[in-house]
Amino acid sequence: MKQVLFAFSILALGLSASAKAVRTTETQYTRTTSVYGGGLQEIQVGAGGGGSLSTVQIGDSTYTSMGLRGSYLYLFDTQIQAGGELIYSSLSGNGLSQSGLSLVAEGVWNFDSNLDEAFYAKGGLGTFAVINNEGKYDSKFGFFVGAGKRFPISGLVHYEPEFRLYEKGSNSTFELLFLNLSLIF
Repeated sequence: MKQVLFAFSILALGLSASAKAVRTTETQYTRTTSVYGGGLQEIQVGAGGGGSLSTVQIGDSTYTSMGLRGSYLYLFDTQIQAGGELIYSSLSGNGLSQSGLSLVAEGVWNFDSNLDEAFYAKGGLGTFAVINNEGKYDSKFGFFVGAGKRFPISGLVHYEPEFRLYEKGSNSTFELLFLNLSLIF
């Protein structure tokens, strides 16, 4: 698990460093979809969608749960994005180590044509890794709805806090995703 956290930290620092290396002018920085039309792409990475880093109580045992997310979105119209998300979830403790993958198709409606600072609504549909009563992952069909806001950090890099309501099989959860970074190019 330390290796996964280390890799995630290196990826986040790499995105930040590469964005600082790209020198842009103010007009390039505030890209609007009306100028560029469709075709902008967004890559988002973060913790969450599977528990981020937390503890889980199953029966009398306590486990450590971790989730890492990555998504790709393509801008089709001035305010509509579509793509997919992959969520890696890991559960360990009491001699048990499990991992699961979630695959989700998602769509985004941006409330502003300036993606750099837009509020957005997001929805997704797919299969989710859900922890069962035995401390193992089951794959359950589900969906989520959520919303967030982009805040420019440096060049092409954005901070994107987001909240989501999940329905995974018969399991409903609410999640705040604070560790989201994205790259729009």
